[in-house]
Formats: sequence, C-alpha cells, structure tokens
Amino acid sequence: MEVRYKKDMNHNYLILEYPNDIDYETNMMLKNRINGLLKGKKYKFNGCTELYYDITSKQPLSRIYEKRELSAVDVEGVLISIRNLHGELKRYLLSAEKVIFDPDYCYCNPESCRPEWVFYGKRADGNGLRNLAEFLIDRVNHGDKQAVDMTYRFYKMVKDDVLTIRELEELLEVNSRKENEEVDLKDKRQEDMILDFSNEIMETSHQMHFEDISSAEEGKLAFYGRKIKQKIKELLEEKIKSIRPQQEHNYMRKDNKRNINIKDKSEDARRGKFEEDTYNKEWETFGLEKNEYYTGETVVMGLKNPLDVRRLRSLSKGSKSIISLDKLPCTLGKMEEYADIVLNDPSISRLHVRLFEEDGEIYMQDLNSKNGSYINNLELEANEIVKLKLGDEVIFGNLRYVFE
Repeated sequence: MEVRYKKDMNHNYLILEYPNDIDYETNMMLKNRINGLLKGKKYKFNGCTELYYDITSKQPLSRIYEKRELSAVDVEGVLISIRNLHGELKRYLLSAEKVIFDPDYCYCNPESCRPEWVFYGKRADGNGLRNLAEFLIDRVNHGDKQAVDMTYRFYKMVKDDVLTIRELEELLEVNSRKENEEVDLKDKRQEDMILDFSNEIMETSHQMHFEDISSAEEGKLAFYGRKIKQKIKELLEEKIKSIRPQQEHNYMRKDNKRNINIKDKSEDARRGKFEEDTYNKEWETFGLEKNEYYTGETVVMGLKNPLDVRRLRSLSKGSKSIISLDKLPCTLGKMEEYADIVLNDPSISRLHVRLFEEDGEIYMQDLNSKNGSYINNLELEANEIVKLKLGDEVIFGNLRYVFE
C-alpha cells in the first residue's frame, strides 16, 4: 500500500490511492463524521481516485511512544478506542475488516492521546491487530503490572484469533475491577499508616517538645504525602494544644522562619544546579568532559573534527542558542512530555520535527507541523525526510538555525 503526504495552507493529509470505484462503505465514511475514524476526502488525480485523511496536529501512535513507555491508562485508552469504534462501525453498517489497526496508521492528538484509525475501502492487512499487539508489548512499562497483564491478555486473544467485542469488554471490565481493588487497598494501607504513625506520636509526645517531634518525624511526614501529612499535623496540633499551648506558639513562630530559610536554600540550590547544568552542557556540546585544566586538542567550532561534533546553531534572538545532535534520534517541539528538545516559541508545534542518523548522515523529518519546516527556504511536505548538509539553514516556525 503506497502512502504519501501533503501539506496545504492549514492542513496536513495522509494520502492513500484507492484502486477501485468508491463503494457504499467508503462513501458512508466520507459523508459522515464517525467517532474513532480519521476524517477523509476523495480526490481524482490523473484518472486515479485518492483518499485524503486529515492528520493535522496529530501524530501516529508509533511516534508518540517511540521513547515513552505505555502505562496501564495508555493501554486501556487504546483498547477502549477499539471497543468504541466497533460500536460506531456497527451503527453505520461498516466492516471492521477495512480498518487499518496498525500503530503507524493510528493517529492521536498528543495532548488527549485519543486514537483515530484509518478506514480503507479495501480489506485491510490481516496483520494489523497483530502488529498493534506486538507494538504494545514492546512499548509497555514492564514495571506496571496492570499494564503488562492487560497487554499480554490482549496479545494472546489476537494471536489465537479469538478477539471479539465481548472478550474485549471482559478484559476491560477485569482491568477496571483490579484497578478499583488496588485503589481500595492503597487507601486502607494509608489509613493504617496514619493510625500507626499518630499513635506513635501520641505515645511519645509527653517526652518531647513539639519542635523535636516535628524534626524527628519530618521524613515520615514527607513520605506520606500532602493529604496524609496534613491529617497528621492536625492530630499533632490538637494533642499539643492541650499540653503546651505556649510552646506551640513559640514553635510556630520559629517554624515560619525556618520554612522561609528552607525555601531560600531550595531556590539557591536550584539556581546553582541550573548554572552547573548550563556549564556542563557547554562542555558536552564539544564532546568534552568538564575539566578546567583541559590541555588536549583544540576543537574548531562548526567544522568536522576528530570529535565529529554536529549541532544546530541559532540565528534567531531569544531561541535556544545551541542544539547538540550527539544523541539521536531526537524530537523537537514545545510539548515537554514528548519532545526530547523543548523549543518554547508560539510558532512551534507540540511535536514539530524529528532528527535522526542513518549511515553516518543526519536527516530531518517534518512531523505534520502547522507552520512548517524549511531547509534553505524550501518547505518540507508533511513527514518528508531530507538529508542535512553542513551549512544548511534550517527553519522551524519562526526559529532559524544553521547546521554545523
């Protein structure tokens, strides 16, 4: 199946050639907005019919989770989308066999991660669901027991060819029941910890000053979280008020001062860490270790050298001055959750462009960005891949860089 992409003034499209006359099911998909399916349009080009699927501001599932692991919530979201889609297809008398259940053809808004699938007029590849199940297994967070259990049960159903809506419903129902049981168990454990901790404090409070109690149990207070910590403080304050009201007054005054000092120290520490990180990154840009007494070979900036330093240097004011390309592949965008390098500029898409290495060469791929990506003033089509050469001027939205 040949795939290409096109970008116009306001939209990006995934394009599939349609080999036959448009049938009833494809017409139904084109004329209705069906939840769970990408919206499609029909065009004639050189005597051939092509289907244009709107993928503006969306990314394929395979790209969103290229480096990020799937949690139980993520896996459940994908399975729920399949279940809900079957209901919609039944409503419009459409066949699920014509949906491409493949992570490369499942598009999501990066913020909501709500999957939308491609409905193709001819029978889709039967390996789609298997590819999806294998993708989930590869990307699932193996430290998340619930996510792993759900993923492997789904994979087994697909492999044994026994996946039905009823089976999928039961899988989601079992997962929901387990999730509720785990939440209840967690709440019960927290209640027990509060009770045990409170009793421990009450037993020792007559032997300690209030400030001593707070200092000694500070680690426990931090461990139990904000709500539990607040509850414990209330219990402590109630106990102490009945014993040493004057000590409580003195402590609160000291504590306020101490909190201010802690806050100030924390800000100083963060500032110091930022300066240290910035200093380290400057050294890392040239492939060197932090060493003020470095006496080795001098590095020539912007040229090929024994350290093979490659980077993007900014030509725009206020943007990230240097983007090091020592760790590829990497994704640039303004959404911190998914982008490897964050560019805080209104013209940048959430996931704007991808840079990767192949056979020693650096390539750039536009990721359906709204304001486009350019190399030497030539705009890339959506998902187009172009090799970078030394000295190329690269533009992301309003930001300009030179490849060195």
